[in-house]
Amino acid sequence: MRKYGVRTSGTMFMFWFLRMFFGIIQLRTEVMENDKRPNAIGSGDTVDFWEYQYVSYILQYSLICLMLVLELFPDKEPSFSYYPKAAKPNPELRSSFFSKLLFLHFDAFAWKGFRNPLTMNDMYDINPQDSARELVPPFDKYWKISVEKGRKQQMASDRKAGKPDIDYKPHSPSNGSVLYTMIRAYGGPFWFAGMLQLAISGLQFASPYLMQELMAVIAFDGPLWKGFLLTFGLFGASLLLGLFNGQYLFYTFLSGFRIRTGLISAIYRKALRISSAAKKDTTVGEIVNLMAVDAQKFFELTSYLHILWSALLIIGLCVFLLYDILGPAVFAGLGVMILMTPVSGVVAAKLKTHQVAQMKLKDERVKKMNEILGGIKVLKLYAWEPSFQDSILNVRAEEVGILKKMAYYGAGIFFTFTIAPFLVTLVSFAVYVLIDENNVLDPQTAFVSLALFNIMRFPLGMFPMVVTFSMQAWVSIKRIDKFLNSAELDPNNVTHNKSDEALTIKDGTFSWGDETPTLKNINLSLRKGQLSAIVGTVGTGKSSLISALLGEMEKISGVVNTDGMI
Repeated sequence: MRKYGVRTSGTMFMFWFLRMFFGIIQLRTEVMENDKRPNAIGSGDTVDFWEYQYVSYILQYSLICLMLVLELFPDKEPSFSYYPKAAKPNPELRSSFFSKLLFLHFDAFAWKGFRNPLTMNDMYDINPQDSARELVPPFDKYWKISVEKGRKQQMASDRKAGKPDIDYKPHSPSNGSVLYTMIRAYGGPFWFAGMLQLAISGLQFASPYLMQELMAVIAFDGPLWKGFLLTFGLFGASLLLGLFNGQYLFYTFLSGFRIRTGLISAIYRKALRISSAAKKDTTVGEIVNLMAVDAQKFFELTSYLHILWSALLIIGLCVFLLYDILGPAVFAGLGVMILMTPVSGVVAAKLKTHQVAQMKLKDERVKKMNEILGGIKVLKLYAWEPSFQDSILNVRAEEVGILKKMAYYGAGIFFTFTIAPFLVTLVSFAVYVLIDENNVLDPQTAFVSLALFNIMRFPLGMFPMVVTFSMQAWVSIKRIDKFLNSAELDPNNVTHNKSDEALTIKDGTFSWGDETPTLKNINLSLRKGQLSAIVGTVGTGKSSLISALLGEMEKISGVVNTDGMI
């Protein structure tokens, strides 16, 4: 790993830690056996085999502890790196595995913020692997693969329907998938977080099981060593749960950050390449919202998405374990949860509908704001501020009305799932006591059952939030998919060959999309250093001619050449 520039190894740290931890058992055995011998070490002049074994293991265990301590410090910085040297390198880059595990490299920054307000000068440089230079190429790579797959599927569908083969050009509308691209380009941290979530789900059940065994030891006067072992087990399970939770949040936020960076870059560069025909279906406000709002939805969703499957797993295991404790009474509580499920489904559908309408109004509002800011001089000159203000406020009023409805739906589903754990607990305990006179809520049954019900409370409480974020992200996926798959400008509209003329158009015919040609049979030749002017009345095509030279119009026929780039 060192030859790849890795300064600290989690594998080596865990190896020496496990050797040290499980070596404690043999160390205790060696010490106790040495004390039991008639000639303990140091009591005589002769050295037998057992004394040699005892001393050898003591030395070996000391070296193991020393190696573990050395793993707390990272190796020196590699002499060569593909990344440029940062002015203020992130302390995470020079942190050991143990420091990253506990986020110790963040302590100095947190203390600085505690003592004084943080400024931009206090911020560290971003990690090189998290910069746009490193994150954008994977997105472009898998987006091209997705577009190719989409076109192959479209061609196969056309052949199956008996349609003639269509020669799809690189700049024509595509059928790529943003979801596929995000998973392939940035799925590594996200899937690792999924494995952590699986471990977290399992560790949550360790505490009720260990508590049940501990109460049995207390009730039946079990051996003391078993009580201590179960107590340390509870502590270890809680410690691991905290460590895994911290790493889970770190990797989910890291995945969301990378996805947002890739999406914003792709949307911005697509806005520069989009064709004139596609621009008619897209406003500036929509493009701004795609980068500022829709891309942000994925950042918010990544930390909660694994709850969708882990919630079902946790609830299923809780019901299974509760059935072993409460018997058939647990199905009464399960019935309460099942009755509440359609409520979330109906509300989720309503939220999706309102989310689509709200985003359309938001696009319109941002579009009007951009138009007002673009023509602010004229607006001020003619004192049109009140009328334009009313126009924007009317759109905002409609948007606020939809947001209010979404808030009502969100509050309803939040209230429903907040009281769900209490209703499930109440119904289950009530049915357990009433169905059989012999059923008594003793401390062991009550404590373990309440612990399992408390485990169910978090997934039930988070489920409405996850549903809301999922619906919003799904709407955003569709909006981004539509934009990124729109037609682009043909890069071959303008050539850049060496020529005596700076700008040349020969027999050029151009249009703004699928309409009739705007410019026909244009012939133009401008020499280098020549002063030229385009004169004409309003609507005669002066701006269209400039756009044709820039390649922003659809070239139907002819040749456009520029000596160099514009």
